[in-house]
Amino acid sequence: MTTEYDNVPKAPATAKVAVGKSNELVNAVYRLSLVEAQLLHFCIAWSREQQLGLTTDKPLRLRVSDFAERFGIGQNNAYQQTKDALEAMYKREITMNSTDPQTGLEKVTRTRWISEYSYVDGAGVISVIFTPKVVEHITRLERAFTSYSLTEIAHFSSYYAVRLYELLMQFKDKGWRTVSIEELRAALGIGPTEYPRIANLKARAIDVAVAQINELSEWKVSYQNHKHGVRITGLTFNIRKKPVKEAKPPKPQLMDDTYVTRHARPGESWPDARRRLQQAWDAGINYDQQSELFEGKS
Repeated sequence: MTTEYDNVPKAPATAKVAVGKSNELVNAVYRLSLVEAQLLHFCIAWSREQQLGLTTDKPLRLRVSDFAERFGIGQNNAYQQTKDALEAMYKREITMNSTDPQTGLEKVTRTRWISEYSYVDGAGVISVIFTPKVVEHITRLERAFTSYSLTEIAHFSSYYAVRLYELLMQFKDKGWRTVSIEELRAALGIGPTEYPRIANLKARAIDVAVAQINELSEWKVSYQNHKHGVRITGLTFNIRKKPVKEAKPPKPQLMDDTYVTRHARPGESWPDARRRLQQAWDAGINYDQQSELFEGKS
């Protein structure tokens, strides 16, 4: 029997689609698990792939198998992990700080990620409706937004890598970004009592994130400490795109003894013939190819 879930379009597994978030949302204070962050990014990219747009009244429908395939999640656990992620995102809060246009004072807005979600066990499809504030900042905005490829973050295994990547992509054209330790903690969702020592914060979060970005993306990241006395108060991250590696031409086959015998000159000793032919070979001269060329012209 055909159901409405059979008509949900299938996502291409390797599409390089941009994820768009307003910079206000990127800088917002929130915490997600890795699977929750992956699901959020997949929803954003999927809506853009299908040119569906996000609304506050029409649910976005996705196949769990597509989500699992895109992020390399085992199919056996994908459905339960997706349900758990939806439940957690339904409960989680986001805090966004901005400037009130009328008073010029700081404005604090608190909202949630999703207002409604549904699933049918056995159908393998989920439906999600994001809250109005989130929709406002996810959809294509005329103001500045951060855009990056879903394939760039698909292989990150650390949520901290995903968040740091987002924060740094805002400044990719500038090439660097300076943040205080307090700002970085808030952005990564790390409380003041979690990893209280800066050495632990680096080892468990920052260095892990930087290592994954450097290994799995097209960007190279490093950072320097900023100190007030002996205390580290901030970091400056340097961001640059990795140079494109030129494909090396295939190595030519080795010159063997048969080749030397075939092209030795009359009266030429074996060592002299091999030395002469080796020099020519190293210079890119292959007498077999030249012979074929002349035979073709005859």
